[in-house]
Amino acid sequence: MMYPNWNIGGSIEPLLLAGKRVLLWSVGQPELTLRIARQLLVNNADQIDKPRRFRRKAVRAKEQTVYEVDPAVQRKWGQLDPTALERTLEATFSKHWLKNASIYSGSQMDTSRQRDDARHSALNVVLASQQYQRIHGEFPSSMELLVPKFLNSVPIDPIDAAGAPLRYRRETDGTAVVWSIGMDGVDDGGDVEVKDLIDKDVGYRIRLKPRPETATPGIRPE
Repeated sequence: MMYPNWNIGGSIEPLLLAGKRVLLWSVGQPELTLRIARQLLVNNADQIDKPRRFRRKAVRAKEQTVYEVDPAVQRKWGQLDPTALERTLEATFSKHWLKNASIYSGSQMDTSRQRDDARHSALNVVLASQQYQRIHGEFPSSMELLVPKFLNSVPIDPIDAAGAPLRYRRETDGTAVVWSIGMDGVDDGGDVEVKDLIDKDVGYRIRLKPRPETATPGIRPE
């Protein structure tokens, strides 16, 4: 079907051949994309829910992320090994003009998930610090003072591959900042004011709030 037939097509055979290729591509490409997406899902499913420090090594981290598999665990039926999956991605999508539209970007999704996990962990410290401030009139000098009354334990930074805890600092003006090192893996000293899509550090600056005055029972405050 793909070879030219000059006896039938004559001078328009190049156009017919191009049409054949488009037809075959439109039939085969969706199936190939679906199969590769399934392979990525099988490869990533048992890793993306883990903090970065517990994940296996990533052998590819561009538009897609492919993790090494545990050699002690038998691969699922039909599952490609990481090298074969990486080679398939390169051969199929590296120069494909529809690569961003035809298959999801696993790396971008995972980056958003890790950043959200870091914000959630930092927010727990913010809420605990505010509770501490209502009682003591100031934010704690360290997160250890929040344990065990306000936090069960000092939160671990979900993004830090070394498994270090979230960073915390009380400033001289009484405010405090809690942060994760961010997706670049570099501690920028609590620079959480950046509003770009790629944050330097991920976290919050905690502002002081006046302690509420105790109202006299039975008297409605004005």
